[in-house]
Amino acid sequence: MPNKIVKEIETSNFFATMFAEAEDRDEFHVAGVKIEIAEQIYRMMEKRNITQSDLARKLGKNRAYISKILKGTTNFTVETLVLIDKQTVNNDLIDTYTKHFSKTSFSRPDSTII
Repeated sequence: MPNKIVKEIETSNFFATMFAEAEDRDEFHVAGVKIEIAEQIYRMMEKRNITQSDLARKLGKNRAYISKILKGTTNFTVETLVLIDKQTVNNDLIDTYTKHFSKTSFSRPDSTII
């Protein structure tokens, strides 16, 4: 019985270590953002009764590409995101991100040449 408990603890520590290491990788965060954006697009499509085929037609893309976007398995451009937003939610998605980033103050680099 004690061996079973030790084994469970070792397994638990092993997975905790694996997850901690994964969270340190850029790919982990990129995948999370892709999935979050895909979920938002999907919710907006459902809300407006837009199918993948409808969206593909409006964007001049094929349905398989839209499917990959919604699965979070393709790397699409900001331009594509803006076009999707325009076709599905009338800029609600982009407005959300714009508001988020406008709260962040960016300092302009000094343009003085040394």
